[in-house]
Amino acid sequence: MKKIFLISIIGLLLFSCNKNEAHVCGVEDPIAQLDWLSEIVTKAETDTTGNYKGSIYLGNYKDKTIIVCDMAMGSGAIMYHFFNCDGSNIIFVEPESPLAVKIYKNEILYTNLPNYK
Repeated sequence: MKKIFLISIIGLLLFSCNKNEAHVCGVEDPIAQLDWLSEIVTKAETDTTGNYKGSIYLGNYKDKTIIVCDMAMGSGAIMYHFFNCDGSNIIFVEPESPLAVKIYKNEILYTNLPNYK
């Protein structure tokens, strides 16, 4: 009985390790495999204006995974940009402004901020 229990625990641990490989928007590496997101990261890596200083992370909104760019991206003072997997902007209409809805930060996909966790 102890052997069966031990084997079950080991199997569960191995299965859960494989499950941690996130598939975002149907891909394993969204930065490399989503062209629109790769373009944003390329701009962030080469930007000298500070418009692309920040982070990109996964968020949950209405039980849906979205991608959040916490960067100005040349828009002036707007610091958060919300995207669907296809790269289309998510536009919040009143009363669902980005400040009123709860976007839960999940996994950080990219950051160029030092010491950001």
